[in-house]
Amino acid sequence: MTTNARTAAMWTMLAVIGACGLLGVVAIMAPSRYIDEKLLIAAFVTGLHALGAMVLIAIGRDQPKQLVVSLGTLFGSMAIFLGLIFFEHMIHWEVERVLGRIAGTFVAITVVLGHRMLVRPLLKHHDRAIGVRVVKRTALISTPIAAAILVGMMFLDPFYNGEEIAIRIFGVALVVSACSTLALAGMGLLMSKDDGADPGILGSGVAIEMTCPRCSAKVEARSGRECRCDGCRLRIRVEIDEPRCACGYLLYELVSDTCPECGREVPEDDRWSARNEVV
Repeated sequence: MTTNARTAAMWTMLAVIGACGLLGVVAIMAPSRYIDEKLLIAAFVTGLHALGAMVLIAIGRDQPKQLVVSLGTLFGSMAIFLGLIFFEHMIHWEVERVLGRIAGTFVAITVVLGHRMLVRPLLKHHDRAIGVRVVKRTALISTPIAAAILVGMMFLDPFYNGEEIAIRIFGVALVVSACSTLALAGMGLLMSKDDGADPGILGSGVAIEMTCPRCSAKVEARSGRECRCDGCRLRIRVEIDEPRCACGYLLYELVSDTCPECGREVPEDDRWSARNEVV
């Protein structure tokens, strides 16, 4: 999904949430005879799914395939729920039950994919650390297990003698998933010093002189800050990315061909040499 498409989708979902919220306010203030109960329930379902879509778009920007699949299952569940709300009187109760379970399965798939898109990028510069790998894999494995048990309970109800065991395993998997995900977030805060966000040797706001690509006028800019060309008013932002190892270690004036922090081999283009020195 391109940046423009992502922005348009976010604004669309925000507009949908606003419309659903407005309808809810009207339903509360207006007499009940003017607002159909089904319409109010449909607005709640639509707004909830729109909020979920915004979250998925926000966390899945670098994982387009999983984003598309998760959005597909999310809107698939919304379509089924809305169909059940408006056409309940036309659907046989057995068909309604099956459709409800299918919609629940779609929701479970959406949650699993959304959780995966959230967890995978966490601490990606520290994947060589055993603790990070163990906690991340625990989170990625326990969530699908919990979702699979939930779907199984929906379709294979009753579980007869195994129902209690299934519920216990589901609860354990859910707790493990939540705890490991929170642990990753906490580890990210503690290990944030290596995430490459610090300004490095050059610091922030380095003065740069350049030529405007649109009108060829002289532009004086600063790295990491937005400016405009005085001639054509083109908006310009310059980012400086100093060479770093995948673990976040700054490679400035590093003579060795391996990172002293994690032991990875430094790519040829990022190695320091005499020609890199600034006179």
